[in-house]
Amino acid sequence: MNRMQKQDASSRNEVRPGRPRSVATQEAILAASLRLTERVGYAQLTIEGIAAEAGVGKQTVYRWWPSKAALVLEAFSQDARAVVKVRVTGNLEIDLEKFLIAAYRRLAGPRGVVFRSLLSEALINADFAQQFYDEYLQSRVDDLKTVLSGSAEEAEARDVPVEVVEMIYGALWYRMATNQRLTPAAAREVAAAAVRLLSN
Repeated sequence: MNRMQKQDASSRNEVRPGRPRSVATQEAILAASLRLTERVGYAQLTIEGIAAEAGVGKQTVYRWWPSKAALVLEAFSQDARAVVKVRVTGNLEIDLEKFLIAAYRRLAGPRGVVFRSLLSEALINADFAQQFYDEYLQSRVDDLKTVLSGSAEEAEARDVPVEVVEMIYGALWYRMATNQRLTPAAAREVAAAAVRLLSN
């Protein structure tokens, strides 16, 4: 984990004033926020609904998260780290394919609804846009750079042009914006194109 990821993790784990979080209760609330967002949509999502889904009082939710956007963002970011793994084996194309296939599959399913909701909120809320970048997008960029660099150790990592990172995620988000299917084949095509760029 690099310094930026450690800082992000620290900020995510920082709790608001009050009693310490119960891990089991926290996980129940985070999971409930994703389920409800997928089921009813972000616009209809409420803290009260999340609390009922998780089987806790709404004040418990309000004590730990200032808004539904912050809650859903934490849940979504945590899910991304658990599902889209970083692997560096020395074979760049295979490592990148696996990383992107996992990312495409995740956003092809119900989690894609959550991503679109958070992105829409970021486009109309400048404060949340910064939080969305800090807590989700930056960590996704850092993980991709680790895969592309070929090493988790900075001293051994190859330089990764920002244009390659933008091309990879731009292709993913463009497919989402234009309602194209997020298939493993599409992920492989992007991985192959990125490897060619890095080889030039």
